[in-house]
Amino acid sequence: VMSWKGDLEEARAVLNSAPNFDDSWIVFRLDLYERRYREALGRLSARSEGVYRSQMHIRPKSLWEAQLYDLMRRPEQAADAYEKARVFLENELREQPDDFRLHAALGITYAGLGRKTEAVRAWERSVDVLPLSRDALIVGRRITDCALIHTMVADQDTALDWIEELLSKPSGYSVKDLEMDPRWDPLRNHPRYQQIIDEFR
Repeated sequence: VMSWKGDLEEARAVLNSAPNFDDSWIVFRLDLYERRYREALGRLSARSEGVYRSQMHIRPKSLWEAQLYDLMRRPEQAADAYEKARVFLENELREQPDDFRLHAALGITYAGLGRKTEAVRAWERSVDVLPLSRDALIVGRRITDCALIHTMVADQDTALDWIEELLSKPSGYSVKDLEMDPRWDPLRNHPRYQQIIDEFR
């Protein structure tokens, strides 16, 4: 909740006061917002599990690593990690072709590899499997994935359309999240970006 409000210092203090706390996504997101990319990589490397699974997401550790390497401007390591994630996700989809989480993660992976058409198609396939209209509880996270894919493939107008849709719905994502998350940095100079911030602040 505190990171949702933009209070990263207080959020970090709460986590530090609970040394046994172990929710990978929350800690990863806090590291991401604080732009502590090396620390995030170290935290991922220390984990034995290769895949994070929740109701909303399936994320191979390699996909998280790839995004961090992207942010650190280490393209060769990012490409290697995206390729590792691609192999894992494509293999998983052969066994579970109707898992929308795998299709969404593969869309992000293809976007990281510069495969725009396949990235968008993978997202569309995730919606074919589980339409957004049937997914009210976690629709915000799914829209975030879609906006991220379009940001990564430099389709800024479509990304901002989806971000506007995201912020217009009740979800776990706030304007503060948008402002702090470095994955949206490519959008910040777009004329519509500040308009959206002002509209939903």
